[in-house]
Amino acid sequence: MAIEAKPLTSDQLRYWAKLLHFHEGTPQIYDEQFLLTSDQSERSVDDIRRNSLALLSKYPTARCRFPARYLRLVKEGGIESEADSFKSCPEYLEFKRRVPVDTMSIIFASEHLTQPSSIMGHVMLSMSGVNSDGNKVDHAASFFTTLDFANPASLIADTLISGKPGFFIVQPLSQSLNKYLFTEQRNVWRYPLAFSAAQLEMIQAHMWELGGAEIPYLFQSHNCATLSLDLVRLEVDDNEERRDWVGPIDVVRYADKHTLISERRVIASDRWQISMLQEFMSNNEAELAETWVASGGDVNVEQPLTQALAKKLARYRAVGSEISGQHYEQLQTASVAWPEVSLELTDYRDPLQSAPDSHVSTGWQRTDQGDWVTFNWLPAAHDLLDNNRNYFGESVLRLSELSLRAGLDGQGIQLNRWTLYETLALNPRDKLTGGVSGYFSLAFSRDSVASVDERMNLGAEAGVGTTYKASKDIGTFAMLGAGLQVTSDQLIPYLRPQAGLWIYEVGAMKSWLKIGSTLPATGESYYYGKFDHSIELGRSGLLTFGAERKTSKDMSMNSFSIAYRYYY
Repeated sequence: MAIEAKPLTSDQLRYWAKLLHFHEGTPQIYDEQFLLTSDQSERSVDDIRRNSLALLSKYPTARCRFPARYLRLVKEGGIESEADSFKSCPEYLEFKRRVPVDTMSIIFASEHLTQPSSIMGHVMLSMSGVNSDGNKVDHAASFFTTLDFANPASLIADTLISGKPGFFIVQPLSQSLNKYLFTEQRNVWRYPLAFSAAQLEMIQAHMWELGGAEIPYLFQSHNCATLSLDLVRLEVDDNEERRDWVGPIDVVRYADKHTLISERRVIASDRWQISMLQEFMSNNEAELAETWVASGGDVNVEQPLTQALAKKLARYRAVGSEISGQHYEQLQTASVAWPEVSLELTDYRDPLQSAPDSHVSTGWQRTDQGDWVTFNWLPAAHDLLDNNRNYFGESVLRLSELSLRAGLDGQGIQLNRWTLYETLALNPRDKLTGGVSGYFSLAFSRDSVASVDERMNLGAEAGVGTTYKASKDIGTFAMLGAGLQVTSDQLIPYLRPQAGLWIYEVGAMKSWLKIGSTLPATGESYYYGKFDHSIELGRSGLLTFGAERKTSKDMSMNSFSIAYRYYY
């Protein structure tokens, strides 16, 4: 039975906006069955709440489709509470029995440098509890879409502009963990959340509602992180509107900011542990572990850390089908008497310590054409000047980065570069586990491949190569790229061999040195050298310096720059 509704308070309106997935006054889920209206003029939070009240009052079975809305209306006094409210909802009750939510955690999987869609990591929510059979079970709620990397142009248009169908699923957590830890060799962090039983019931009910909705997936505005954050925010007294761009680690940062996280647990992949263990031993000890694996356990290994490396390497190669199952069983038998080595990994490359995923910067640049004031905005996500120590390797992800400049000598405001999409992964090559580096970019820029002068063009470029880390603070790379550049009157294919070096220095500083050449099919070839230096200024600031020189047979061009970057 419905009770005459009182005027909604601002807190109630905010809650319903989160429950209905509104952002800045606009619904992010367009499904008419979810919004309960096909009329564009009746898509306000108040309209949909009123329609929900009318539906749930007139048709009690509607609570089977919208249990969270029902629970909220009962709490607000819009509907009278009933004993055993969901007795006529067998499917929903079965979901609650099979997917109990006694506790909830954020699951963060580290970046996957060889997959552009996962270069920022992945986030989802896990639910743990005792099911109706008395067994402790763990499930994961995740939002994703299918991606076709064979057609980059279509992929970018679908995921950034038009949107793709998204899938919100709940499945056993072990399926996701096996994929991340073994198939993709990614680390996983688990952050238990301090929610009450009533709050967990509400989030569980809302997950059921989302499972029946058509949800669009947009990489920059409605992704796995956005939906996970919306679920966490549902039961947090938060007056702030969420930001437009949300990255996977932002969900963890939000929970940490609102003191929902009391502890953190990390489950490290074999590849990560192999890399980490080698940082604490000599090359001879690492080679001994490899020899032990190759020999089937016939080599004597005495040091506990070397034994731990050998066991991790054996499993890594068995999972990757580099050794047979019989060979792996032989290695397990040979190591059965070895003691277990416990590794403290909680603070090792903690993703919470990485830089935020958006920034703006302003500065000064001097070129042969004069002096400029520069402005740069990167809505998502990070580049090589950032502190990337908490990633597995140096990486870049730029989505719709805009770079403008204004001449101090009367040249006016110019578009310097507009990066539609760029990804780069300098995946360190490990002698035990391998590793390939690569990049892809699509951008409008003034970087002409046919000469050293500055002409606006559209270019697409991709390349592969290798990266080597001399130590945890020093690394080098070499790559060969190929691209196609479109100018107002030409279509120019080209090659770009390049190499570089990076160093993390004392005082929160970092330096990059890059050299390379551009070899177009038509026009002049040129060589370039570039030096970049950055200094961290607290948690939200970065001071950057840059110098570049390009030379061809008949011309040369120099530029110098300084800028301040603010992370948000």
